[in-house]
Amino acid sequence: MFLLWALLLPLGGATASASEDETDDPDEIRVRIYKKPMAPAPFNLSDHNGQPFTADSLKNHWSIVFFGYTSCADICPTTLAAINIVAKKLSRDPLNDGMRMVFVSVDPHRDTLDRIKEHVAFFNPAFSGVTGRLEELQQFAFSLGAFFDYRDRDTRKIIKNIAELPHDDDYIVGHAADLLIFNPDGLLAGVVFPPHEPDHILAAFERVRSSGAVK
Repeated sequence: MFLLWALLLPLGGATASASEDETDDPDEIRVRIYKKPMAPAPFNLSDHNGQPFTADSLKNHWSIVFFGYTSCADICPTTLAAINIVAKKLSRDPLNDGMRMVFVSVDPHRDTLDRIKEHVAFFNPAFSGVTGRLEELQQFAFSLGAFFDYRDRDTRKIIKNIAELPHDDDYIVGHAADLLIFNPDGLLAGVVFPPHEPDHILAAFERVRSSGAVK
């Protein structure tokens, strides 16, 4: 996994085990495929329409999940724009089973459901925006090795309790910049590493899908 502050830093986690690294060329396909796809820890979040979003929400279709926050000025918008292009291409794919693109905000202190809804709709109205209580976000993300934290913009010191800050505070969120691919069983089947270009994401997804990464 990679944690984003000002730089992308290598980060070990659950995604480092029981996997098969497949890379033709570092500049082409950067994807990890799981020999044994893994289930996330149980979690209870909400989508941008206020509907429950749980592990069951990842079942019966392929999903691409990205963790970020709406105030992110660089990697989040560029990644969502790339995913939008991928979504449009997959919509013409006869094998597409209703692929779901999910943006999970790990900044529940500032990102309300309305704000997330507006944010994802800017890129694609079909995208799902998701957030919830901090504990539930950590349960979901950390079980997959997708770590995040909060830091003062100037000092880069970790903020332990963002709830004590005003909602307009300009703190930054360090978060995983990878794309997580879930199979129709709701299991993590692959991880796509940045930087994210549409053709790279699409090639990585096709490789995960064709690998038979299911139960």
